[in-house]
Amino acid sequence: MGTGRKTKKQLVDEMAELRRKVVSLEKIIREHQESEITELQRRIGQYVTGCKQVMDAYYVIFDGKCKFVNQTFDLPPLKPVQFLC
Repeated sequence: MGTGRKTKKQLVDEMAELRRKVVSLEKIIREHQESEITELQRRIGQYVTGCKQVMDAYYVIFDGKCKFVNQTFDLPPLKPVQFLC
């Protein structure tokens, strides 16, 4: 992308190239996020068994959403205010 006057065709070609780059970068970002989520799920899976046997309440919040709670949350029922982060 040099400086100076460009023809309409040159500008259209540059826009097309930039769109291809954006699509490529979005794909890379999406793949990275998916791999991070997969790794997080794997790590959480390692601790789920241990969390089921303790009396403490454990929960995992990821991306602003509650993704895991152990069975302790069933004993006794917690009020919503007790579950605030």
